[in-house]
Amino acid sequence: MILLAAALLLAPQAAPTGADADGRCIAVLGSMGSKGNPQTAAMAQAGILYYVGKLKGRNASTNVGAVVMRAAQQATAQKANPQNELKRCGAELNVAGQSLRGVNTGKAPVPKR
Repeated sequence: MILLAAALLLAPQAAPTGADADGRCIAVLGSMGSKGNPQTAAMAQAGILYYVGKLKGRNASTNVGAVVMRAAQQATAQKANPQNELKRCGAELNVAGQSLRGVNTGKAPVPKR
């Protein structure tokens, strides 16, 4: 039993998924926006709105503040690297932005259903 607990504690932490991943993105973008210049702050705000939309799209009654707090606590407990989180979130935002640019040019990929 002790060996199992030790193995679980020492095992690499899985990447967050779903609401937890989005909550981490909101937290890291909020931190970035509060420390940056006005342009950085505006970009962070747009990213936060994107991730809040994802959370609310999954479940309209989601308590976003609670999700962000839980995700931030988990990230702290797991000693997550904020720069890695920012890269992960930024990559997703870039893909979303590219799909929107595709709409403007008529080259957007057709969503899978």
